[in-house]
Amino acid sequence: MKKTNRDLLERQLYRLEHEVSDDFHLLQEGGVGYFSTEELRDLLLSWRLRYQSFERLHYLFIGFGCAAPLMFLLALGIQRMGFLTYSLKVFWLSPICLSIFFVGQFWLRKKYTNRETIESYGKMIQEELVNRRKQRDTSFF
Repeated sequence: MKKTNRDLLERQLYRLEHEVSDDFHLLQEGGVGYFSTEELRDLLLSWRLRYQSFERLHYLFIGFGCAAPLMFLLALGIQRMGFLTYSLKVFWLSPICLSIFFVGQFWLRKKYTNRETIESYGKMIQEELVNRRKQRDTSFF
């Protein structure tokens, strides 16, 4: 299937619309000066929700990664007790847990980049709100 100029243009427009709709991308590219104080407050709330979501998912996938060797050891223990069929079922949970861990970590990196980037967004927003509060307080007097 040959791609036309219209298809390429539509794909570029979709990518641009997606980037513009992502406030955190705009924050990274343009800085905090382009946002009003109310928008920064909303963005801080959105950042907190995003950071909490990242933390929960990160620890969930870490739990699956830690469960993989435990499942293997549990399977060995069950086999030693003489329950071979149960041992095989538990043994197969180990690679499943590892797969969930690796796929989950890849997905987290794709969706949230990394922890430092997310934390830097929050620091930028909080610092700007503090600076604006100080400016407002000093201009009041």
